[in-house]
Amino acid sequence: MNDHLRINQAGVELIKRDRDLHQKNRKKDSEQVISTYLSLNNVLLIGYRTTNPQFRNGKNITESEAEQFFWEEIEYFEMVVKKLVEVELNENEFSALVSFAYKCGENGFKKSTVLKRLNEGDIDGCAEALQRWNKSRSGVVTRLVKRHLDEENLFLSEVMFEEDNYELDAPEIDQDLDEVPSTMTINYQKMVIICGDDDETRVLTLSPIL
Repeated sequence: MNDHLRINQAGVELIKRDRDLHQKNRKKDSEQVISTYLSLNNVLLIGYRTTNPQFRNGKNITESEAEQFFWEEIEYFEMVVKKLVEVELNENEFSALVSFAYKCGENGFKKSTVLKRLNEGDIDGCAEALQRWNKSRSGVVTRLVKRHLDEENLFLSEVMFEEDNYELDAPEIDQDLDEVPSTMTINYQKMVIICGDDDETRVLTLSPIL
């Protein structure tokens, strides 16, 4: 039911804002070199927190390779969310959950209270459960508190535009328009007004600032 959804720019920025590339001060082919590092839970990561059982400590990649790994991970966790979520999502809910699954992994997402409450239809409870993932082995981590608050805010935020078009009846005009219909069509990008008079039909397109 959510097969049409993809992570939006807000979700991408949320993930990247939380995961720097841990770049070293040397370059390879004019690009910064990215090296492996350990997470707070001693998991070997590289780039935007990409993990791979083939990685070894000291592995180096370029920034463009890190970007490629990132989008491969995104596509994987989009699939995970679509597979495990049993309710219809909007764009922001989906993007926040992809960000969450990216952080906690497929098994963590599958076993989480976040997913359980969501599939029970408890939207507010799902959003609240995101805040529980703020600890490492050493206790509460300020960065994780901020990250999951951002995910909760994205999850609960209103989607500004939908793909639907809305047909609105035009107001009656006390003029002879030679039976040319007047309509107004509004979609999320533009407003089109079609009107007619004694000589011709005019089309006026407006692009409002939203």
